[in-house]
Amino acid sequence: MREKGTFLGEIERGWQRFWGLSWWWKGPVIGFVAFLLLIPVAAIFGGEDEDESASLVDAKITASPTETSATSNTEEATSSPTRTDEPTATPTPDPTVDAAAVAYLTDMSSWLDEGQRLTGGVVEISQSANPFSESNAAKALELTQDADAWRDDALAFNAPSEFDEVQMWLELAGVTMADALEDFWLGVTFVDADLIISATDSMTAATGYMDNANAVLIGVD
Repeated sequence: MREKGTFLGEIERGWQRFWGLSWWWKGPVIGFVAFLLLIPVAAIFGGEDEDESASLVDAKITASPTETSATSNTEEATSSPTRTDEPTATPTPDPTVDAAAVAYLTDMSSWLDEGQRLTGGVVEISQSANPFSESNAAKALELTQDADAWRDDALAFNAPSEFDEVQMWLELAGVTMADALEDFWLGVTFVDADLIISATDSMTAATGYMDNANAVLIGVD
């Protein structure tokens, strides 16, 4: 035992005196001290449980809006109607223009056939063995009269705007054909071979003009 009067010595003497007491005194004291020691221990362990519970609650509260938002967004995305591109409207053709174009094409085929008939007749006469015969003169007169009427009709024929080029070729063919037939008639009448040659060349040009008109018609038909 340490010396009397020192701090440790007094503690040892007090401890001996305490243990020297009866259990009526020691028991309650030891129980009270033990109770005081258990309070902070219970507080420590109890606080850890509360912290874990609180963290779990916080986690649930924090996660809930996100999950709800994600679910809501998914439902909105699923329920929203799928947008499809509207079909492109097919332009409706103007029936008036179409009818005019069809009528023009129908009439034009007959005009071209007539022009080819006239030019072919003149070329046939000019290439015959005797273009100055009486029969050829009568044929030339007939073709000249037909060509004059054909030219007048061709010049007066109004084409739709999309067939302006066809109208131009027909006008050239009509004028050239009329000039060629006039030369040919004069050549037969006056027995002039040069006029017949000139008429044949003009008829070739008129045939080319009508071929151009026909080519344009085929391109737009």
